[in-house]
Amino acid sequence: MFNCKNCGEKIERKDGKRAETLIIICPKCHSVVEASSCYGFGPVWPACIYCGDRLLAEIERSGPPKNPVLELKILGRPAPLPISEQLRKDNYKRHFDICEIVIRMLRERMLI
Repeated sequence: MFNCKNCGEKIERKDGKRAETLIIICPKCHSVVEASSCYGFGPVWPACIYCGDRLLAEIERSGPPKNPVLELKILGRPAPLPISEQLRKDNYKRHFDICEIVIRMLRERMLI
């Protein structure tokens, strides 16, 4: 159970999907309620971005460490991920930067 510090909304994540990086956005006021990662203790991908208990976006990583491939799905459908080569190569250390780009995309599409 998560509580929004901005508006007091209670959010329960029900799906139990594995997320090494988890971001939860309040469905009521749209502020970030939770942003956590296994960084330093394990992998950072996949990253899941929720609005309340609704999964909006997933970022998966595949390929060799020196040439990683990041794949974005928005509402379960593949979507382009417009990030620089530096972010793509340095994705382990900059995963929250990448997630912030996806959150901006979701806001532009008015999904949050």
